[in-house]
Amino acid sequence: MAEVLQRNADGVAVIYLHDKKKQIVAEALVDDEDWLDVYRFNWWRSNGYARGSVFGEHCGMHEYLTGKLGMDHINHNGFDNRRANLREINRSGNCQNQKKRAGVTSKYLGVVQKENDKWQAQIGKDGVLHHLGVYETEEDAARAYNAAAPLYYDGPQLNDVPDLPEGVTLESRRVLRHPDKGQPDPEEEASYFKNKYLGVSKRKNGTYQVQMNLVGRNVPLGYFVRPSVAARAYNEAMSIIYEDPKLNQLSEELDATTCLESELAKYLNTHLKENQGGIRKKQRGPSSSYKGVSKTKHGRFQAYVFIGRKGKYLGTYGTEIEAAKAYNVGALEHLEDPVLNDV
Repeated sequence: MAEVLQRNADGVAVIYLHDKKKQIVAEALVDDEDWLDVYRFNWWRSNGYARGSVFGEHCGMHEYLTGKLGMDHINHNGFDNRRANLREINRSGNCQNQKKRAGVTSKYLGVVQKENDKWQAQIGKDGVLHHLGVYETEEDAARAYNAAAPLYYDGPQLNDVPDLPEGVTLESRRVLRHPDKGQPDPEEEASYFKNKYLGVSKRKNGTYQVQMNLVGRNVPLGYFVRPSVAARAYNEAMSIIYEDPKLNQLSEELDATTCLESELAKYLNTHLKENQGGIRKKQRGPSSSYKGVSKTKHGRFQAYVFIGRKGKYLGTYGTEIEAAKAYNVGALEHLEDPVLNDV
């Protein structure tokens, strides 16, 4: 990027923060070596901090730079994100140094209070803020952070909360208004590559996108932490639109839950009534058993790969195997950690 480094009168690198009208409303300070990395994202002012959109996820500029949530601005200036002004200390020490401000509503690390008096657990890693669920009590949210922290960091600082009573699970105490937010699980990660869930793709930030084809276009159904939950949301959407659809194979426990957002379910039901007269159609079977391959009306096979919502054509081939191999080549070139055809 051929952009000239912006500096203020004191010789400090500057990132301009904008409002909704793209007007500059504040300046964030960073070290020279961080300026170009931070500059490539969009940043705005929020409750005395610089916040932005990093690979589709919202996080604070200080969190992006350090990859940690428990950071304190030594000089109390939330816009001063020079590394010398950022330090990681425990929650009690942080509170002693901080001025009273809005938005800090919990004494526990990785916990914030929601507007509905519920408590949300979250953790930051490599500039991405991961949501770990919403809970009725502050202590349960703190336990959720404790459970997730070892998956992200070696020897992390944990909240001082008592263990749950015997026989009680943290999942059972999570508020299911947000079923797409869950504790990350390495076994779930492995299941994505093993099961090759229909309609589910992994994003660069570690979350899973699920989408379905509707009226000739891909309709996004949301982003999920757990691939199996994304697969369940896909199943629910397909079951609304189609009679006897092809679904992902999931455990009985997950089959008993609801993972599709209520607004999306309403949208799909509206589409069913308006475009199909309320009658579910039978889903057409796939023309190929290989991922990214479809059979043409002339008996040949096309290969394509979806990059986000846009499909990239990879050519037409005489055999299914050739098209499947072409997909593998294209997927390795354009996707991160793709699921490949076994050919």
